[in-house]
Amino acid sequence: MAQPPRVSCQDKTGQAFAAAACGPELCQALWEMYDRFEPKGWAQGLPPHDPHTRHAWVEAVLAKGHNFVLYREEEVIGHAALLPDTRRRDAELIVFLLPAFQNRGLGSALTQLAMDKAAELGLCKLFLEVAARNTPAIRLYRKFRFEFCDQDWESERVMVCTLVD
Repeated sequence: MAQPPRVSCQDKTGQAFAAAACGPELCQALWEMYDRFEPKGWAQGLPPHDPHTRHAWVEAVLAKGHNFVLYREEEVIGHAALLPDTRRRDAELIVFLLPAFQNRGLGSALTQLAMDKAAELGLCKLFLEVAARNTPAIRLYRKFRFEFCDQDWESERVMVCTLVD
């Protein structure tokens, strides 16, 4: 099966990366990425601490969602997924980037791919949960028009982006 086309992007330092849609063919590569991800359980208990639970979670996200990966050469260093509810015409967005590659503008490439797919699917709204202390992620999501829709400043916050009125 042919691999989806890769979109070239650069981080803030000019280093080259590529982003692409993905499916179950990259399950092993995503397992490896999430096995390296620290701290585990950082956001909403994700990625799961237990290796078997973590691998099952990756398989479920690949099966249920529209998935995107970020590559450095052939190594997967980031993952985003849209988990749609077609009846409600919305989707949950998740974005994970290995810590060594965070704060370099790369989350924008993954988020843009997901936003483009959401528009293509005719979704009206995206939502996500973000750790209240994760200022860089909040800044990224605000750049894509996500706004807080809850009042809980304790740990996790819900953000929503309206795509169409």
